[in-house]
Amino acid sequence: MLNKEQILTANDFKIVKVYVPQWKGDVHLKTMSAYERDAFEAEIIEQGKVKYENIRARLLVRCICDEQGNLLFSSTDSDALGKKNAGAVQLLFNEAKKMSELSDEDVEQLRKN
Repeated sequence: MLNKEQILTANDFKIVKVYVPQWKGDVHLKTMSAYERDAFEAEIIEQGKVKYENIRARLLVRCICDEQGNLLFSSTDSDALGKKNAGAVQLLFNEAKKMSELSDEDVEQLRKN
């Protein structure tokens, strides 16, 4: 049985390198913390409705990082990131969703709650 210290000090984050052809380079993505995921979910739900506007970029600002896992963007950068190539953003969004175990069904469940 894990104790409190073991749980809190476990390195449970994953960082992956993704090649983005549209940008001709690699981007690092990290899994979201529970806190980051809750903040993302709170941001996309308003009065029981999912706000899909710029949802991809709003997720990616919480996942794009450097090799050490430090985020490169803040939430205020989501509009600028949302103006980038849709294919590049979609590629990263798909990987970030998978890494953070965020499914379309999860978003639908949030809408219902």
